[in-house]
Order: sequence, then C-alpha cells, then structure tokens
Amino acid sequence: MTQPITLTPAEALAASSGTLDEIVREMEPQPHRGISRFAPLFGVFKPMWTEPLPDDVAEHNVSLTCPLGLPGETRWCRERWADVNCEAGPALLYYADHDLRSWEQFSKTFGPNYGAGPSMDYKSYPGQYAMWWSDLLNGAEGHYWRQARHMPQWASRFTTTNKSVTIERRGGKWCWVAKVEITK
Repeated sequence: MTQPITLTPAEALAASSGTLDEIVREMEPQPHRGISRFAPLFGVFKPMWTEPLPDDVAEHNVSLTCPLGLPGETRWCRERWADVNCEAGPALLYYADHDLRSWEQFSKTFGPNYGAGPSMDYKSYPGQYAMWWSDLLNGAEGHYWRQARHMPQWASRFTTTNKSVTIERRGGKWCWVAKVEITK
C-alpha cells in the first residue's frame, strides 16, 4: 500500500487541470547550517553541509526524512472533499475545483470493484451523504468540507510519481521540492 500525500487546494486544482509539475514543502525544523548537497540512503537523505562541522556536533549523523517520498515513489493524493447527495444519488465533491462525481461515474472511472464497491446502497456505503451538494457550495449552516487527512484512499482521484526530489532554498527557507508526474 502506498503512502498518501496531502495536496493544498491550489495543488489539487493544478493537478485537476494537468499543470502540477512540482510539490514544495518547507523543511521542519529548518536546518541551522547550509546544505550543499544530499544523497538518498536507505530511505532517508544524508545532508552534506556547506561548512565543516566540529566532531562534537550532533548534526554529523543527521538523517532527513522527506515527507514527499523518494525519487520513483508513487503516492496517492488526499485533498479537501465531501460526500454529498446530488441528482444522481450519492457523490463525492472535491473542494479545489468543485468536481462532482456520482458513485456511478466514480465506479466507472476506477472499476466496479474499486473501494467500497459499485453499490449505492446507503447502508453499505462508507459515506454519510447527509447534505445536498448545492447547499454545501452555497455555505448552508451545518454543511462542512471534510479535511484532507480524513480522505480514504478509495476517494482519491490522483496519484503522484516523484521524478526527482531535491532540497532547495526558496523565499529564505529550506524546502523539499519534488518534481512529480500526476496520474488521474
């Protein structure tokens, strides 16, 4: 099973339109020293510092785990979403572009046995579907988007494959930068 990656609304919109080619995340915590280069080693990145370190500095043995994965890794994408009702029955609604996919359409896209299965039986389907999609978009009271971290893999509409992963300085901060290929 692959690991998930959470997309921001802007990244999900770019993925939906086919223009997402890199994902950037700030390193946390920020390194105290400059990084000249790094090398992936057994699933972690070993940094090479820009200045020599004294023998007693703990940063000699630092391993950096990239939250975006390693080059060649594929991850399924999570984004803000909602399980709603629409004219065609239960559906999934995505926050970034308001893409509405009925379960019938969803199961055709991913195959009849994908995720929860082809049935739209409310009792057996793993969603709530308690709100009407247009009410959610119009901001009706008591209607809320689900956080991306609560998206199950079966509801994901994209996967990313890392072509390369680097550490770069952007806007005065050290960042992980993954050049990605999106699959819908």
